[in-house]
Amino acid sequence: AERFERGTEVIHQRLLRVERQAQDLPESVPEPAAGIDQPLADTPPAPPAEVAPPLDWDIELPAVEAAPPPPRPPEPVQPIERQPAFQPDAQPAPRRAAPPAPPREPSLVERGFAAAKGWLFGGNPVLGR
Repeated sequence: AERFERGTEVIHQRLLRVERQAQDLPESVPEPAAGIDQPLADTPPAPPAEVAPPLDWDIELPAVEAAPPPPRPPEPVQPIERQPAFQPDAQPAPRRAAPPAPPREPSLVERGFAAAKGWLFGGNPVLGR
């Protein structure tokens, strides 16, 4: 709490010093420029703005031309000859069944896991059973 009080007192002293310096400085008021001392009443009034003539709201539309000709009917579509999807004459020869792939060998991790499992459960790790 004492440290807080000292910090607050220091800030208060700085603020007072800044305020005193601001009071000691004379306020600078800009001097009016020469030629501005004349009153504004001596100047001639601005000419009145020209008044625009009223707007004419009557709009003449062009005469409607003859209606466009009706669209032509679409040309008839010629039917497409269809062929059957299945043709019994063109059957491909049956494929020979590929020989079954040889079984893959267990990886090093799989063999280690099997050996640990056999050892934990009392199997013979040399025979793998």
